[in-house]
Amino acid sequence: MSNITVSTWNTRGINSPQKHSRILQHLCKLGTDVAILQETHFKRGKIPSLSNKYFAHWYHSCYGKSRSRGVTIAIKKNIPFVLRASLEDLNGRFLFLKGHIAHTAVTITGLYAPNREQIPWLRDTLRKLKSFSEGFCLMGRDLNLVLEPSLDSTSGRSQISQKKIRCLRRCPLHLCDVWRTMHPT
Repeated sequence: MSNITVSTWNTRGINSPQKHSRILQHLCKLGTDVAILQETHFKRGKIPSLSNKYFAHWYHSCYGKSRSRGVTIAIKKNIPFVLRASLEDLNGRFLFLKGHIAHTAVTITGLYAPNREQIPWLRDTLRKLKSFSEGFCLMGRDLNLVLEPSLDSTSGRSQISQKKIRCLRRCPLHLCDVWRTMHPT
């Protein structure tokens, strides 16, 4: 498996044709191979057609009661992804895809955490992911919390206690914040 460019983005809704067209153009401009989109606001059964000449494979997790929440994963046409299994949250909060890219086992995950009680939700969701996942795990996420308050919050504080944040950092899945790794300060 050669280099794959992954983009993750909280879209704040992409129901308008103009907005999803602009998003797709921007993802193509970035050279994105796998797009993990949160807060898509698609309602179950009413997902617009997003296929274009670049992204051929689309997977969605939607909330059935309203146009809120939602996770979408798009995979570029030239990426040899073979889906083996998927797990979708009926509340539109997560989507897990398990498969292969060029004979390499991979799990692609999109998470969109609630605004409150993020830690219990995340603990439960990561437990599900751990039992589902296989191979290398790509994760795009909006956790609605700040893991490094002193660096990532204007106030330098978080609504989540330091004890809970430390506990989350010791997660058995060994989560890596790519942005923080590339931009440590």
